Amino acid sequence: MSDRALPEILAPGGDPDSVRAAILAGANAVYVGLDRFNARMRASNIDLVELRKLCTLAHSHGVRIYVTLNVLMSEDELGDAAALGLDALNAGVDALIIQNLGLLAWFHAHVPDAELHASTQLTTHSQTQLELLAQHGVTQVNLARELSLAEIRAFVPRAHALGMKVEVFVHGAYCISFSGQCYLSASMTGLSANRGECIQACRRVFSSPAGQAPVLPLNLKDNNALAHAADLLEVGVDSVKIEGRRKGYFYVHTVVDAWRRRLDELAGCLASPAIARRDAAGSHRASSVPSSAGDLIDTGVDTGVTQVFHRGFSAGYLEGRITPDMFAQASTDQSLRRLGEVLGYTADTRVLRVSDATGLVEGMRAGIFADEDQYVARFVVEAALGQDRFQIRLEHELKGRIQRGQTLWALAEQDAAAVVLERARALALCRRRLDVRVAGRLGAPLVATFHSEAGEVAESRSAMPLACASRNGLDAALLSKQLGRLGETPYALGVLDSTGLEAGLFLPISELNRMRQAAVVQLPGEAMRVWSETSRVEVPAPKKQTVPHSFVGMSRPFQRVLCVTDRLERASALRQLGLGPFVVLELQGPDASEFDRAPDVADWLVPLFPSIVFDSMLPEYEAILAKRAWRLVWSEHSGLGAKAAAAGIPWLAGGLLNASNAPSARALRGMGAVGVVAAPELSVAQAAAMGAALGSELLRLVTVFGPVLCMQTRQCLVRSFDDCQVPYTHEGCVRACRAGGRLEQESGHTFHAIKRPGFHSQLWDDRALCAPEAVRPLEEAVDTFVVDLRDPGFRPRSDEDVLFIAGFFARLAGHKEGRPSNEERVRLRKLVGPSFCGGLQPEGGKVSKPRRPR
Repeated sequence: MSDRALPEILAPGGDPDSVRAAILAGANAVYVGLDRFNARMRASNIDLVELRKLCTLAHSHGVRIYVTLNVLMSEDELGDAAALGLDALNAGVDALIIQNLGLLAWFHAHVPDAELHASTQLTTHSQTQLELLAQHGVTQVNLARELSLAEIRAFVPRAHALGMKVEVFVHGAYCISFSGQCYLSASMTGLSANRGECIQACRRVFSSPAGQAPVLPLNLKDNNALAHAADLLEVGVDSVKIEGRRKGYFYVHTVVDAWRRRLDELAGCLASPAIARRDAAGSHRASSVPSSAGDLIDTGVDTGVTQVFHRGFSAGYLEGRITPDMFAQASTDQSLRRLGEVLGYTADTRVLRVSDATGLVEGMRAGIFADEDQYVARFVVEAALGQDRFQIRLEHELKGRIQRGQTLWALAEQDAAAVVLERARALALCRRRLDVRVAGRLGAPLVATFHSEAGEVAESRSAMPLACASRNGLDAALLSKQLGRLGETPYALGVLDSTGLEAGLFLPISELNRMRQAAVVQLPGEAMRVWSETSRVEVPAPKKQTVPHSFVGMSRPFQRVLCVTDRLERASALRQLGLGPFVVLELQGPDASEFDRAPDVADWLVPLFPSIVFDSMLPEYEAILAKRAWRLVWSEHSGLGAKAAAAGIPWLAGGLLNASNAPSARALRGMGAVGVVAAPELSVAQAAAMGAALGSELLRLVTVFGPVLCMQTRQCLVRSFDDCQVPYTHEGCVRACRAGGRLEQESGHTFHAIKRPGFHSQLWDDRALCAPEAVRPLEEAVDTFVVDLRDPGFRPRSDEDVLFIAGFFARLAGHKEGRPSNEERVRLRKLVGPSFCGGLQPEGGKVSKPRRPR
C-alpha cells in the first residue's frame, strides 16, 4: 500500500508570539504579513528584523514561513512590493502568497526559483482558472472557501497534474463576500478590504424599511472543519489553512493544537508505518497515511476550539449545505461566558455593582465590554462585598469609561494563555549537531568542512594562506571557540577534528569568522540564500506590442464609449446611437435562447460572462461561446476568457479580475485578452498611470458610470425578503430565483440585496457611480470609457433616460460633437439620484470616501 503525506497545517502568525505559539503547537507552516501589502493591515504584523529571527527559529523546528503580499496594487506600488518580497526571501521565508497577477508574473520571470502561492483573493473556483496560475509558476493554490468537498475532490487531480498543491481553508472567520473579494468597506468608508483595510462591515447591524427588527444579514458563523479532517485526507488536500492573524497567540495555539492532535490521531488509527511523533522541542516531521482512505472514521470535533474566539461554528460550504444556519445571530465572541450587567462603578473605592452576578466569585478574571465586542476593561475580583457589589483590581489601563449597561464576560482562559505565552517565548532553537574537520599546511589555505547530523555538507576555504605563528598557533581550543560561534543559527558545534592541520600555523581570527559564516549560509537548514540586494525594484515593461485590431476591422480608436446593458431590446436601441460597432449585453445565466431573435447578434453584440461560474455550469457557457462566431466577448472569469481565446475569439478582461497595474493586464494578455477594464477601486491618477504604462499594448477601458456592486456571495441574502421555504441554496436557486430587498445601516448607507436569475446573491450600493469629472483627466490614458446601464433591480430607468445618459458621456468623451451643457449636467444628476465617484477622483491617491446620501 502506497503512502500519502498528511496535509500541512498552515497557521496564522499576526505577531511574533503567535508565530512561536504556532510552532509550539505543531504547525508545519506559518503565514505572516509585513508592514505593507498584506490583507490584514490591522494585525500587529512582523518587521524584517523579526522575520529573519523567526525564520531561523521555525526552520530549526522543521516549520516553514510564508509571507503574504495579497492585496490590490497600483502601478507605482508594484516595484516596492517586489522589493519587499525579495527582502522577505532574503530573510529566509519559504514562499510568497500573492494576489496580484502582475506581481506573480514578475517573480516568476525574475526570480524563477522562488516558491509562489496563489492567494484566495484570486477566487479560484473553476479548474479552468488553474491554467493561468500554472503559467505564472504557482506551486500551491488556496481554493475559494465556498467550494464543497465534492468540488474540491474534482480539483485535486487537475492541480496535481499541473504541479500545484491544494490548500483549503478549515478554521476561522468566513468572509461572506465570494472568496474575500469585497467592495462593501470601500463603499461605506473609503477603506478598501482589497487593500487590507476591511472594517468588517458585514458584522454590523442593518435594518429593513419594512419595519423588521435590526438584523445581522451578512454575519456568518466561523468555519470549523475538524469534523471533516478525515474527508480532507481522503480527498487528497495538501494544506489545511487556519485563519486568525488578528486573534492572538492563544487562539493560534489552541486551534493548531486541535488540528495537530486530530491529524496525528487519524494517522495513528490508520496504523501508518510513518506516523509523526512530537519530539522534545514540540516540532513535527512529515507524517503519511495510506492513500486508500475509504475506511477513515472521524471520532468527532475537538472541543478545545470552543474555548477561544468564535461566532458559532459551521462547515456548511465544505458540506455543500448552504443554509440559514450558517448565519450567526450575534457578532460577539461566543467563547465568553456572560456574567451579568454593570449597574455602576465607583473608581475611588474600586467597587463594581453588577446585576445577575451569581457566577462572579473571588479570584475570577472578567472583562467588561460595550456595544457588542468593544473592549473596555479587564479585572480580577478581590472580594465579594454583598449580593451585587464586588471589590475589583483593574489589570491595565481602561479603554473607556465603565458605565451602566455594559456587559461582563468571564475570561477563564487567561491562566492557560499565560502558560502558553511563557512556553512560546521560551521556545529555543532546535539545534542540530555540526561536526567540523579542518585541514591545512604552511603556505596553503585552511580548509574547513562542516557536516550536520542531517547529512548536510558545506566547505569553506580561507582567502589567505596559512602562515607561521609567532606565538600560539591554531589549535583545537581556538578553532572550537571561533568555529563554534553559531549564534542564532540552528546548529551547535559537535566534534572538531583537527588532525589534518599542521602545528604552529597562524590565521587571523577575522578570517576564521568569515569562513564559519560562509559555510553556514551554504547549509539548507540556515536558509539564508541571498536572492537580490536592492532597496527598490524597478518593474520594467516588456517590449511594446500593439494589440491587433483586425478582429474589429478598424484602427484606433477602438470605440470611445462602450455601453453595457442587460436587455437585448435596449442593446438594439443603444446600437442605433452610432457610438461604435459594439454594445455589451450581460448574460442572464447560461440560457442564451433570446439571441435566436437577433440573427446578426454576433456581429455587434458583446456577451458579458459572469465572474462566478462553477465547473457544473461551465459547459453551458462554453456552448454559448461555440454557438456563434462572436467578434468579441467580455469575461469577468479568467477561465472563460481563456476558453474564448482558445476558440479564436478576442476577449475583454472585466474589472472584477482586478487589473490594477500594467503587469497584471499583461498577464491577462498572455491568456488572449485584447483589452482590460481597470479595477473598480483605482483612482484617476492610478488608472492614468496604468494606461500610460500599457500604451498601445492593450485596449484600456475605465468604467465612469454604472451601478456599484459591493459583493457577491454563494449565500442567500434575500430569504428574509421573499419568505422563501427552500431549506438550502443550490444550483436551481442560481438559475431561477428573482428576489430582493433594501438594507439600511445606521451610518446612513443604503444597500440592496438582489438575486437575479443566472446570478448568485449580490449586494449593491443604493448610489450609482457617476464620474463625468474623470473623463478629461483620462483622455490620453484610456481608449474606451465604459457606461454601464444595467438595471440590477432597484433603480429602473426608462429607455429615453438610458439613451440620454449614453449620449451625455459620448459627447463628454468627444465621440459626438459638442460638450454637454450645464442643463444636461443637471438633468444627469437628477436622473442618477444618489451617486458618488468611487475611486475616480481627479486628485487620486486612494479609494475615495463616499458622500453621505442626501
